[in-house]
Amino acid sequence: MYRSSRQRRNLILQSRKRRSQHDTFRESTLSKREPLWFVAFACGVPVIGSDSGEVPHVIGDAGRIVPEGDVGGWASDVVELLERPELRSEFGRRGRQRCRAYAVTTVAEQYRGYYRWLAEQPVL
Repeated sequence: MYRSSRQRRNLILQSRKRRSQHDTFRESTLSKREPLWFVAFACGVPVIGSDSGEVPHVIGDAGRIVPEGDVGGWASDVVELLERPELRSEFGRRGRQRCRAYAVTTVAEQYRGYYRWLAEQPVL
C-alpha cells in the first residue's frame, strides 16, 4: 500500500506515541513498502527481518534475521520474542544505539570525512 510522505510521518509519530504497545516489528523484503526498521529502532521495538539484500547489515545485532521464505522460522522468532521480554528489551536497546549510527548528523560527518580524504588524494 502506497503512503504519501505526510502519511508516513503521521505513522511514525503515531508509532512513537504508542511504542509501548508494540512487541515486535516484522518486515519482509517481499513487501513493496519502504522499510520502517529505523522507526522501530528509534522506538525501541525489536526487529525481525529477512536475509536478503542489505537487511542483515542494517539490522545487525539489533534483531533477528530469518530466511525470506522460512515461514516457520519467522513464526518461531515472533513467538520467542513475545515470550521473552528481556530479549525484546535487549534488542530494543541495541536498536536505539544502532539508530544513532544512521542519524543524519552521523552520516553527514562520515561524508565530510570522506570528501576531505578525497580532496587530499593526488590527481592522476
